[in-house]
Amino acid sequence: MRSRDLARRRWKKCRCTSCYDDFRKLRNEVQVQVRNAKKNFYSDCFGKSMDQKETWSKLRSLGLIKPRGDGRSLMFTADEFNNYFVTASGSSRVGHERIYLGELEYGDEKLYLRDVTPREVSVVLKRNNSLSTGVDGLFSKLINLALPCILPVLTHIFNYSLLYGTFPDIWKAALVVLLPKIKSPTSVQHFRPISILCFVSKALERLVAKQITDFLELNNLFDPFQSAYRKGHSTQTALVTVLDDIRWAVDKRMVTVSVFFDFFKAFDCVSHRLLIEKLRKLNFSCSALRWLCSYLDNRCQAVRDPSGQRSSSFINVDIGVPQGSVLGPLLFLLFVSDLGPVLRHVKFNFYADDLMIYIHCDPFHLVEAIRDLNEDIDNIWRWAVANGLRLNPSKTKAIILGTSRFINAIHGGNVPKIVVGGEVIPYLDSVVYLGLTITNNLYWEKHVNVMVGRIHATLYRLKLFKEVLPQCARKSLVAALILPLFDYCCSAICDVTGEQNVRLQRAMNASVRFIFQCRLDAHITPLIRSLKWLKVDERRKYFMGSLLHSVILTGKPCTLFKEFAMREEVCLRSTRTSGGNLVVPICRTETFKRSFRCLAAEFWNALPLEIRTIKTVQGFKNGLYEYLLTTVSG
Repeated sequence: MRSRDLARRRWKKCRCTSCYDDFRKLRNEVQVQVRNAKKNFYSDCFGKSMDQKETWSKLRSLGLIKPRGDGRSLMFTADEFNNYFVTASGSSRVGHERIYLGELEYGDEKLYLRDVTPREVSVVLKRNNSLSTGVDGLFSKLINLALPCILPVLTHIFNYSLLYGTFPDIWKAALVVLLPKIKSPTSVQHFRPISILCFVSKALERLVAKQITDFLELNNLFDPFQSAYRKGHSTQTALVTVLDDIRWAVDKRMVTVSVFFDFFKAFDCVSHRLLIEKLRKLNFSCSALRWLCSYLDNRCQAVRDPSGQRSSSFINVDIGVPQGSVLGPLLFLLFVSDLGPVLRHVKFNFYADDLMIYIHCDPFHLVEAIRDLNEDIDNIWRWAVANGLRLNPSKTKAIILGTSRFINAIHGGNVPKIVVGGEVIPYLDSVVYLGLTITNNLYWEKHVNVMVGRIHATLYRLKLFKEVLPQCARKSLVAALILPLFDYCCSAICDVTGEQNVRLQRAMNASVRFIFQCRLDAHITPLIRSLKWLKVDERRKYFMGSLLHSVILTGKPCTLFKEFAMREEVCLRSTRTSGGNLVVPICRTETFKRSFRCLAAEFWNALPLEIRTIKTVQGFKNGLYEYLLTTVSG
């Protein structure tokens, strides 16, 4: 660069052709070196595999995309934000009487928190690589560097806490950072609070959560229709279960009336007294309840100013499960686990605080079905009031699902009203549930439109700096940011039409063209094979087969596991992975024929025996992926 600048000054003085040629040559060399340096730098940054969160964080830190928010100073002080977040849930509708922990006698059927070992402590500490720091100022890298020296001390602190039922006060303090919900926020309601807890405290929470989860699974105390925060359960398993139920109803010439509820800050409205009472009924011991009471009581939080220079004062939080914690979501699941017994007529699906209820009925008995549905809605309303939770009727949605013929006939007549909290809920043509846009005739055009729009929006942002990205970095970015958009809950939408699948494949082709920087008329299939990627329909088969293998191998979730059976007359659970063929349900309609339980069973039966007999989840995924690659290539 110095030689280039000297050559430029010489040319400026004499203005001769030879000096200009020297300057131009040096200038071009500098530009090539700068461009290569940028490519090498971005190759080092994005050459390794990363998840979506890490990739977007890296892009923001490098200034390649705009940071979250608009960069303007806040219109409210940190104390105003803190007061709003603490008081937004309102006072509990349940009293704060003294908590009864139960009798002290010992029982084999109860949960007792045992001591933890140094190895267990080491594993949970190394698992978390978060860079966030709580009020103690300690971050994960520092703790892990010092772990060989402090491991015995940390193990002693953890076991002391479990033995005497006390949770350190400093670990109960949370720092809240603000995340804008919209592009240009103008109100405190436009921000989402993200709580940051002490790194070490979350390690102890993970150890306790593992003991509680093992106890609940051993005694079959989990609600089978709650799919959040549980091993072997996900949004995909929840959606597959619900949508297959609806497709089955279509096959029986029935329609499905569904209601989607919205709870107002459900996690922040949990009564500690009621929670402890419910845990006591689940056979939590007195000592375990004492530790959980200490964990929940005397918590406080402060809001950190986005500038990082100051924070608000700490305010006590005496209601709700701790946000940003490990135990909080698990405790919430147990708090709402008694909803099922109050429902008399409907089926339901719970994912965290997203509640969906539905009832199947003959179109000619719609009036009776909606009457039963309204009865259970009243039961849910009373249950919510008794537990200090608040339903939001204005955000509650209703939809009638079925074939287009039945839906058109129903909406052409006088459809009974659905009432929640005295408010009439209108029937919609489509709803968004767990990230999927579900239409009343189970047609996926709207959802495909959303997917394609997101893919092209992401590609547009990536193309802004395509010149400085080497091919390996472009491949990593597409794999981290775009492929998950194709894969999310793809097993639930296994009945997309050929036209919709073509649109999705064209979006994938555009992503591959971005990687190779090729022309629009270039043949894409060889390029996809060179990446060792599967096409959209092949990826759907891969995830469908992987989910089915996991269900058969682990038996989770049980709501899906019970839908599959081997063709042998005597079928024990231990023989379900023996490589036998699955029973394919009898189908009257094309809708049910293209359901997960039918397509997955047919796909499983067509797989080679050596793949079906693989006993590990990862081994099966690898074998299935290679099989699909070689099959389509051949």
